[in-house]
Amino acid sequence: MYLFIGLGSLFVWFSTSQWSSGIAPYLDEQGFSMARYSFLWTINGIVIFAGQPFTSFLNRTIIKSLSSRLVASALFYAIAFVFMVFFHHYYLYFIIGMIIATIGEMLIAPTVPS
Repeated sequence: MYLFIGLGSLFVWFSTSQWSSGIAPYLDEQGFSMARYSFLWTINGIVIFAGQPFTSFLNRTIIKSLSSRLVASALFYAIAFVFMVFFHHYYLYFIIGMIIATIGEMLIAPTVPS
């Protein structure tokens, strides 16, 4: 079980590091301003702050165990990245993908150390 948790955490870490380091050059290449890149990370912070009641609700009602939180986080990340892969030409979809990925981040961040 620890092997799967470790591998899952590694895959999540790898994908988020690729996302955070690759999005700025991609947006620049597509002609988007760096202000739009900054706005994506502003949305990330807002969702982390404002989304706490939502993730608390999920943790209390639907995904009570630590292993189910890891799976739910991986699903949120997968949905976000698949969404952005298919719709990466539109900035609005980056925003939606960032919101979904941030929820995945909020579920996994306190779970892995636990």
